Amino acid sequence: MGLLSKEKCFVLFVVCVLNFCSCATVFTGGTTSISLNTPDGKVAEVEVVSASGTQNITIPSSIMVTRSKAPVHVRVTDETCEQTSVTVAQEVNIPFYANFLFGLFGTTSAGVDASTGAMWTYDENIIVPVKRKDLNTVRYSAKTTNAHK
Repeated sequence: MGLLSKEKCFVLFVVCVLNFCSCATVFTGGTTSISLNTPDGKVAEVEVVSASGTQNITIPSSIMVTRSKAPVHVRVTDETCEQTSVTVAQEVNIPFYANFLFGLFGTTSAGVDASTGAMWTYDENIIVPVKRKDLNTVRYSAKTTNAHK
């Protein structure tokens, strides 16, 4: 006779699955895509600072970021625009709440989601406030920069 019956093995299997099944990690993963757009649809250079690091991109565009408790900061760096920024706050990822359907086992799963950052998410569509500089100001700035060289 074996050490464990088939029924006990099945129960042990179910306990292990429930104990280590982290809902947000399983259903949404550790990264997410954020679509960055300008109000007028025109292009602009921006710097994105997130848990993934710092990335310089041209928007409109989408960017993959690591889910984290930290917000995502987007700063306009385009020379033809005023320097503005937007902070994309993190929100609790809805699948994270499913961990608590498993009672005591859910606390372990919630801990995994929290430690991996999968319990967090961000708005998927962000409008970055872009204010175009006066064209004459940009031309004057370029002339004075070139004159000092």
